[in-house]
Amino acid sequence: MARKGGNPDTYFKSNYSGKVAKKAVGVKLPLELDAYVRSLESPSDWLREAAIEKYQREQLHREQAS
Repeated sequence: MARKGGNPDTYFKSNYSGKVAKKAVGVKLPLELDAYVRSLESPSDWLREAAIEKYQREQLHREQAS
């Protein structure tokens, strides 16, 4: 029987050092983008960074529009 909390040796490892939400967000990607993302060494980190960049651009745009 697996111990509570799983095996720390096989936990998902990330290069991201910031705080993250407890629940993951899942999205379906266009085929070409999906293939590219899955080919990366750290697809979750890449997607997280892409989302952060988009969020920051939109925040900057909102501030400039105000």
